[in-house]
Amino acid sequence: VVLGHKSERNLGLHLQFFADCIEETLKDLYPYHICDFVYALSNAASEFVTQCKVLGSEEMESRLLLCRATTLTMRQCFHLLGIRHVMRI
Repeated sequence: VVLGHKSERNLGLHLQFFADCIEETLKDLYPYHICDFVYALSNAASEFVTQCKVLGSEEMESRLLLCRATTLTMRQCFHLLGIRHVMRI
C-alpha cells in the first residue's frame, strides 16, 4: 500500500490506532473508545474518498486495499458494539 496523498496517510494513521483503541477499551471496559475511534475513522475515510480518486487512478490497487482495510476495521468495530453493519447505502 502506497500512502502518497495527505488524506491517504491520514486514513492509514487512523487505521493504525485500532489496536490502541481496543487495548484502551479492554482496560476500562468503556465502549465509547470504540465509538470515538469509528467516528474519527469514518471522517478520515470520507475525506479520503472526497480528495482521492480510487477507481481508474494509477494508485487504484493501493487505494482499494486501503478502502478494504477501512471496511473491515469499521465492520469489526460495529460487531464489538453490537451494531449491525450496512452493506450498502
